[in-house]
Amino acid sequence: MTRRRDNGDQSTQESKITVMLIAVVILFLVCQLPTAVALLYKAFHEVEHGSNEDFLLRGLGNIFNFLVAVNAAGNFCAVLSSESKIQKDLSSHILPLPQGQTYQIALSLPEYSLLKHG
Repeated sequence: MTRRRDNGDQSTQESKITVMLIAVVILFLVCQLPTAVALLYKAFHEVEHGSNEDFLLRGLGNIFNFLVAVNAAGNFCAVLSSESKIQKDLSSHILPLPQGQTYQIALSLPEYSLLKHG
């Protein structure tokens, strides 16, 4: 009986990790692909300085840089939400509370909140 439960727990953990990895890859593609396309466009097409196209590409560059930051934050949230050991380490080392109190971490991308519980 114990082995079956351990296998079930291990299978559940592997499923969580698989879903997390797929989410990280999809987030990477969504956040990094626009930057790659813009860089390829600039590499093969000369943009005149001060033109409307130049200003458009600069504005898009800022948006794409923001997407890169979203990708980094999203990776952190994905790993944090999938690993209970990391959640415990985070709450005990980084966010210490007086004895008897715990944090409850509620993640819902693109935003998350850290709630004091108990």
